[in-house]
Amino acid sequence: MMRRQALLTAAMIALLPEAPAAATGQDSGDVVVRASRLRDWRSVLEVGQGDVVTCRTLRSTGDAALDADACAARTRCYDAARPRIVAARTRRALTAVNRDIDRCFADLSTRITGDPPRK
Repeated sequence: MMRRQALLTAAMIALLPEAPAAATGQDSGDVVVRASRLRDWRSVLEVGQGDVVTCRTLRSTGDAALDADACAARTRCYDAARPRIVAARTRRALTAVNRDIDRCFADLSTRITGDPPRK
């Protein structure tokens, strides 16, 4: 059972898109710059002992605060979906969870950068 859970978690992490991150009250030029930087941002979620999830930036935006906001958003979306990830029995179920995580990131991206997500 534990191995199955680890495999499902690993599969879900592999399916996760890159997270959008955060902005607060900035002018439109700054919003565009932050949104552009986020498109290039890359990270990985690592599940440690006790199912503690940590986010590690692989390709930085060049702004430590933006990287931290992006990791926080990505971790929050993953944590919200975790019960469904564990319960998923098929690839199709994991794909459905992944779509919900995408929506979570899109919502956070809009709030953070002020830039509506691209469809």
